[in-house]
Amino acid sequence: MPAWNSGSTWNSGALWGPASPPPPLIPNTPPTPHPPMKRQEYYPTRLADQPEWHFNYADRLAEKGADLGLVAAAVTASVNDSRHLGHALGAWLTQVREFGPGATGELETLRFGTGLTPFELPVFTPPAPPAGLTPVLPGALARLFKYVQAIKAAPGYTEGIGLLLGIVGSEAP
Repeated sequence: MPAWNSGSTWNSGALWGPASPPPPLIPNTPPTPHPPMKRQEYYPTRLADQPEWHFNYADRLAEKGADLGLVAAAVTASVNDSRHLGHALGAWLTQVREFGPGATGELETLRFGTGLTPFELPVFTPPAPPAGLTPVLPGALARLFKYVQAIKAAPGYTEGIGLLLGIVGSEAP
């Protein structure tokens, strides 16, 4: 672009734009760290429905695991994963969410409250887990979905058992 004192006039033919073309645009797309999980049509999308699904799956799998011809240790592990998920998504998460506003209120008391008694932070007491649970590793839902595929490939699997377990998705309209 010419300067104001370069002697160029409006009709002199001097370029009034940039001397070189702009650099090409590089798309700003961050890399995807994990591949997206395959959608499971049978699994409830609403969080409020998931605990009931997990407890039903665990109870029915404990009953029907031998009929399906599955390894007992694998059935027990899947039942344990599902019960952990049902507890965590149900009672535990509900109490955590109820504890949050009260804890925030206590912080306001700490910051701006008055009184002569020493302040103590509230302590969250989680609900007791169902009896018989053993610790699980992270990734319980992914393991459960993988085990559902093993159940569907089992020699004793029928659609009736799948409906009982809740692992058959609804039919598409």
